[in-house]
Amino acid sequence: MGNRKRKHREPLFWLEAAFIVLLLAGAYVIGSYARAKQSDSLQEVFVADHGTNVVEVTDAQGTITGSEVVDYDELISDYRNILLVGVDARDQKRIDRGANADVIMIVSINESTGKIRLISVLRDTLLRLENPGSYHKGRLYDKANSQLCYTDIADMISMINRNLDLNIKDYIVLNWLAAAQVVDTLGGIEVSIENPEVIRYMNGYLTEVNQQTGIWSEQLDGSGTYNLTGTQAVAFCRVRYAGLGDVGRTGNQRMIIERCLKKVKELILTKPTTVVRAVSIGMDSIATNLSMLELGNLAFQAGDFEIEESISFPFQYEAGEYLGQIYDLTKGVKDAVVARELADNVVQLHAYLYPEAAYAYHLPEEIKRISEDIAWMSDVKK
Repeated sequence: MGNRKRKHREPLFWLEAAFIVLLLAGAYVIGSYARAKQSDSLQEVFVADHGTNVVEVTDAQGTITGSEVVDYDELISDYRNILLVGVDARDQKRIDRGANADVIMIVSINESTGKIRLISVLRDTLLRLENPGSYHKGRLYDKANSQLCYTDIADMISMINRNLDLNIKDYIVLNWLAAAQVVDTLGGIEVSIENPEVIRYMNGYLTEVNQQTGIWSEQLDGSGTYNLTGTQAVAFCRVRYAGLGDVGRTGNQRMIIERCLKKVKELILTKPTTVVRAVSIGMDSIATNLSMLELGNLAFQAGDFEIEESISFPFQYEAGEYLGQIYDLTKGVKDAVVARELADNVVQLHAYLYPEAAYAYHLPEEIKRISEDIAWMSDVKK
């Protein structure tokens, strides 16, 4: 019996493999064309260039024995950072500009180990804007989520890179429809929700998400464990009330991504064509400079990936309706999240992202100036 099953399975496996190759090859042409259209807008993206630093060399007892020149960018070359942006676009056709960013997440992949770290940038974090122009009423500083609303994804990446001293070059922007379609294609995501207030707010969001995506899902009936549909998962990711705040909401967003990755890892072994569909089905509702082939490769490498940790940024902050002179100096910004010394938070971020290279990190003068500006405007000190 066992032999007969293997004889049927092997041709089926190779048929699936051939089908996947054909799909990805065909999609490569489409993806390359889409990427070519996006690439021009990314030529002007600001990317941190750290150069070389002189660092002290110590012995086992901590005694300084000399110094050496190190190249920080070379030390972190095994890492690939991708900016994942989820937009609250009610117009499902507008993706990479003209909408506030509900999700701002850095997906940091150590390509030598397969370890992933997720960093959610709190959307209301006060940061220095990129090319604010007249769109922001002359504001040089505003909430991070407003950048995409008035300019484009290139400026969004530049803003994150400049304020956090990063080298992000790749991005994926998706709207409600794309997120819902991916979750549905994967067969839903199992989540336990115990707080009835979260359910209440989630059901309120679900009505709007259903209407805007054209995908209907029923409301949840009380706390418990659910296999969330796509629109239910999107609604869940939007809840920041019921005591959650933005930290709780971003935690839920990262949890959904972790559950999706777990599902992908399972499906790669059992139903690989489902993974291909999940990657391809949402292409009309995402914007990215990654080709379909690159997205497919990432999806099929998921079996080797492991999310080892996830956090939100900034690490230390204050939040309030009115902080210091922010409202007056920015002509109307309120309810901001303000890093308690942005410079210190950036140093901590680099130690978190690249622990083995932390000894070689040197904070640039520009971030020190940005940090000083934010502290002066907000009166939020260390």
